[in-house]
Amino acid sequence: MNRSDAGNASLEFIGVAVILMIPLVYGIIGLSQLQSAVFGVNGAAQMAARAYANSDVDTTGRYAAWRSAYLAGRNHGLTITSDQVSVTCDTANCLMPGATVRVLIQTTARVGVPPFNGNLPLRASNVFVMEPYRQAPA
Repeated sequence: MNRSDAGNASLEFIGVAVILMIPLVYGIIGLSQLQSAVFGVNGAAQMAARAYANSDVDTTGRYAAWRSAYLAGRNHGLTITSDQVSVTCDTANCLMPGATVRVLIQTTARVGVPPFNGNLPLRASNVFVMEPYRQAPA
């Protein structure tokens, strides 16, 4: 062993570790952001379906669905607008007892760490069956 090589092993280890750890940390952060966005849009769809089902009027229910989706998405860093939330059902009146209500949310999430970031399209839906013993809307 040459005296000029003494102490270089730790320096080489630190150099290699930094080179390997930075992409690994970027990947972990990106996957964490992606998972948070997926949880957020799924939770937003579930909350929107519940909010719609608790309303008595279709227009009020659609507003409540959007508002709850907006709030649930905001907790995960998502911006959900009213045109990204759609409410459909299998009957003419979605609030009838036994009707099946489907809420679909389509939005985008900003995922990644600069300079490797981008917008990722997300879709989530939730199906809610109205209570069969619910009072029919007038």
